Amino acid sequence: MRILIVDDSKAMQVIVQRSLVKLNIPNLEVKFAFNGTEGLNLARSWEPELVISDWHMPEMSGLELLNALNREMLGIRVGFVTTETSAESRNEALQKGSDFVINKPFDTQTFFSVLSPLIEEMADTKLKAADLALAQAAASAQPSRIKLPLASSIQKTLNALSQQAVTVVQKPTEALSEQWLPAVVGLFVDHQSKVVRGICVIDLEATSMLGGILAGLSKSSIHQYIGDRHVPKHIVAALERVFEVLSATITDTLEHRDLEFKSMTSINTDMARLEALLSRGNTHRMDVEISVANYGQGKMILIGS
Repeated sequence: MRILIVDDSKAMQVIVQRSLVKLNIPNLEVKFAFNGTEGLNLARSWEPELVISDWHMPEMSGLELLNALNREMLGIRVGFVTTETSAESRNEALQKGSDFVINKPFDTQTFFSVLSPLIEEMADTKLKAADLALAQAAASAQPSRIKLPLASSIQKTLNALSQQAVTVVQKPTEALSEQWLPAVVGLFVDHQSKVVRGICVIDLEATSMLGGILAGLSKSSIHQYIGDRHVPKHIVAALERVFEVLSATITDTLEHRDLEFKSMTSINTDMARLEALLSRGNTHRMDVEISVANYGQGKMILIGS
C-alpha cells in the first residue's frame, strides 16, 4: 500500500511513518512531501492510495490539498494529523471527504484505532475491485481468447531473473488449502480495454523463495519466513518484477499481443476470496510447481479469461 505523508516537520514525518510501520501494513511504501504543493505533484505522479497530511503548511495547506485532490478526482483517500483543533475546521474536512482527523500530539492507541479499520477497508475494497474486474472479464471474454504459456516458457522467464536455477513443471489442478496463505496475486489486462484478462496466484512458499532470491536474501532467511508464515514487504515487492516478465508470456489472441501487468496485492487470511478469484466461469487455468534446488518448492496458478 502506497501512503504519502505531507508535513512541513521532518520529525512529524518520521513519527507518522513509524506509527504506520507498527500497523504491519502489507507491501507498505511511504513517501514524503513538505507542503501541499509538493504533495499534490507527488500524488499525481506516484498515485498513493492514502495521503496523511498536516493542516497548517506553507504554500498550500492540508485543506487546500484535499480540495485539489477532490477537484482532480484522483480517487485518493485523505486524512489529517494536525494541531488544528477547532470543531468547525474538523467538520469542514470531514464534509469534504477526509477520512479522519487526528490531533497532535497523538498516542499509538489513538493512531491504531483510527487507521486500522481504514486500512482493512481499503484492502478489502482493492480485492473486491479485482474480483469485479475478473467477473467482468469472464462475462465478456471468449473462452479461447487468452493463451497461457507452457511451463517451459515460465521456467525460461524466471531463470532470466534468478541467480538460482528454477524448475517449473505443470501439475494437475488441485483444490486450494490454507497452506497457500499468505498468497500474492498479480492482475493482467489487455492492451486496448484495460480489462483484467488474467491473474497469477503465487503461494507462500513460491513467494518467499522467488521474492527472497530476487531480494538477495540467504537461504536460511527464506526458510525462516516460510516457517513463520510471514512474508516481509520487501520480498513481496520483489515479485513485481516477476509479474512484469510473466506478462510477456500470456497472449491475448484477439489483439495478437501480450497482456500488460496492472497491479498486485496480497491475500493474507481470506481463503474464501482467494477461491472466488480462481473459480470464475468462462476461464481456463494452469497449475505449476516451482522449485529451486536446496531452497524448496512452491506453487503458482495462472488463469486466463
